[in-house]
Amino acid sequence: MTVSATVGAGLYGERALAQQKPTDKFFEAAKQALTPDYYILYRIVDKLARANDIASGSWRVKVSEEYALNGFADEANLIVVPRPAMSQLSGDADALACMVGREISHHVRKHNAIGPGEQAAMRKQIQEEATAAAQSNENSKRGWGMGLGILGGVLGVNTGGIQSAVNTNTDRATAKMIAEKEAELNKRIAETAARIEKEADEDAFVYLARAGRDPKGCIRYLDVISRDPKAEPDPSNPQIPGRIQSYRDFIDRASAAKYKAEGNTYLSRSPKPLTYAIADNGASLRVDSTKGSTAKQIDSF
Repeated sequence: MTVSATVGAGLYGERALAQQKPTDKFFEAAKQALTPDYYILYRIVDKLARANDIASGSWRVKVSEEYALNGFADEANLIVVPRPAMSQLSGDADALACMVGREISHHVRKHNAIGPGEQAAMRKQIQEEATAAAQSNENSKRGWGMGLGILGGVLGVNTGGIQSAVNTNTDRATAKMIAEKEAELNKRIAETAARIEKEADEDAFVYLARAGRDPKGCIRYLDVISRDPKAEPDPSNPQIPGRIQSYRDFIDRASAAKYKAEGNTYLSRSPKPLTYAIADNGASLRVDSTKGSTAKQIDSF
């Protein structure tokens, strides 16, 4: 589905539009120009960006057709929202805003998760190091074999048992090295992922509170994505239940009123809605920075 929508003629009367404030007319025109999914995402990004003073650059939003229940950050300021997630969160704008807010956080903090490609490269490096170690061990075993053979010939004894022990020990050393490096890599991946998600969770709470939305939408969002097995990096050690509890604790401790006041301050500095444009040949929506949102552009609607 493309970003733009087709609107029937006469849906909004000229007199009604004339009586609206410029901002209202701007949003009404956006509602006519965009599909329902992109319109709600535009309104969410516009409010989160202005209420959190993160509208100095443009944002892009794309609704994807892949099956997933959690959004993700990609490329430069691109927020990808899978359509199944839109369906699951239909009617809960606060939960959807939490998804968007978390992905905005990943961009703002320049989070660098250890992705599948990097993981594959690191595992390949481990295998290469193991191969080199195994080759060194083979050379060592051959050296032992030659020495033991000479010694056995001189002493007239069978050194085969000693050679077998040498072979077993060197093979075990190689296997141990691989297992230790794999465990170290898995630990690093898990720790990085946990840190990144914790920061994004906390940022989303602040973003929603400043924008006047209910931060508990984040609890409902995490509850939805917990139903997707792919949402847990390690299904045997699920992290989402703990993140939900952390949200409950964080919401109880934090003062939403304080963040709401901060958001109002930011909104007073950027009171006009951000302009938008269809981008990537109709595949995504670009929400412009404050520099692109001029009074003249808004008043023209």
